Amino acid sequence: MVNLGMTTFLLSINRRLVLPSISFLTAQRYNYNMTSFYKVQQNEKADVIIMSKRNAMHWPNLLKKSKIMYKLRLVGSLLYENIADEINYNEFFQKFEMEDTFLSWFLITEVHIWMMALRIMQEEEHGLVLRNHLIEAMWNDVKIRSKKLGIINTKVMNQQLELLSQQFNASLVGYDDAIFSNDTLLANHIWTRFFNKKTTNPVQLEQLVKYIRKQVNLLSKTKTADIFSINPSVAWISL
Repeated sequence: MVNLGMTTFLLSINRRLVLPSISFLTAQRYNYNMTSFYKVQQNEKADVIIMSKRNAMHWPNLLKKSKIMYKLRLVGSLLYENIADEINYNEFFQKFEMEDTFLSWFLITEVHIWMMALRIMQEEEHGLVLRNHLIEAMWNDVKIRSKKLGIINTKVMNQQLELLSQQFNASLVGYDDAIFSNDTLLANHIWTRFFNKKTTNPVQLEQLVKYIRKQVNLLSKTKTADIFSINPSVAWISL
């Protein structure tokens, strides 16, 4: 079970939409957290410097790898922008009777990030790296949006974002387990996480389960070239 105990500022303050920023940082797998990625980036830079000095003969290969990594960072950010721009959030708010809050926005974004990540991980080469950059781009946007909520104690805000990060990690694992199981398990995770155990409307649960199944199926048919493109071509269906 994913605990959704959030403070009032995440539950009730109206969201403020801003454009997502392009990220050039690195994320860990699902155990990514908001406080560690700066150290990860610093360690990677140090490793590259040491490697380049000791292995000058391998510079061409390193440059080629660096270009690939740069493109993957860019594509990860562009895929996130695709989600942020193409998803009809108002449709979710209305059909599922969700309040127009920061947390509601995040839960809608979360399920779409997970579906995109599920498709990306079908790619054996570079799939993991691209998925990590997609998630990193999301967290950059979350941090920007949270700062737009108003004057909030920085320490409290960071604590809440860390809690949200932990919930996100657990939720993705829950979605992974459910999608490869049955609709009952998927509906249970949706009710627990997406609806925070509040809805008593079985039609809403069934509608979101069908939406996820259809969207995951559509994404599975998306060509690799359309995913790994600086102009990603990803279709998102309506509810």
